[in-house]
Amino acid sequence: ITIEPLPDSDEDHIPEDLGKLTKVDKARIGRVKLEMYIEYFRTIGLPLIVSIVFLYAFQQAASLSYNYWLSLWADQPIINGTQLNTDLKLGVYGALGFAQGIAIFGTTVAISLGCIIASRHLHLDLLNNVLHSPMSFFESTPSGNLLNRFAKEIDAIDNMIPDGLKMMLSYFFKLMEVCIIVLMATPFAAIIILPMAFLYGFIQ
Repeated sequence: ITIEPLPDSDEDHIPEDLGKLTKVDKARIGRVKLEMYIEYFRTIGLPLIVSIVFLYAFQQAASLSYNYWLSLWADQPIINGTQLNTDLKLGVYGALGFAQGIAIFGTTVAISLGCIIASRHLHLDLLNNVLHSPMSFFESTPSGNLLNRFAKEIDAIDNMIPDGLKMMLSYFFKLMEVCIIVLMATPFAAIIILPMAFLYGFIQ
């Protein structure tokens, strides 16, 4: 029996992945879908999310209050080389600063706790899906890809998302504080601030 080699024209039509079981891991690029954010925040839980937002709002309110209190204190007239009710003003200023410190500590703890809960839930879901996958999945998926999901992806959930969430909330409430101060000083600035806010939200 003689085996004739395939012509060159037939060899060109042979697919490269013929006989291969493993599939190429395709990375998805672009923005994260809104459903993923909803799922992430759903795992954190509404009570904890409300607590985080409230603590951040309270933190910025305390910051705005003690800055405003300090400005009022500085504008008080000096009589006989001193100001009236200095101890009271100092006590209020210290209490507002202490309240802001407590709020900062509370937001840090709440965000860390919420992200731990979300990470644990997502990790268990991933593990459950992998353990209930058919054998064909393990034959077609390289073990390195699975390890990457349990290592790099979970690490991003543990570290990158909490830091990004803290930064986003901090910038948002600081921006709100600045807008409130500007509106209190010049109410007509709302004519510019509101359209700019809608434009920024539309662009984002």
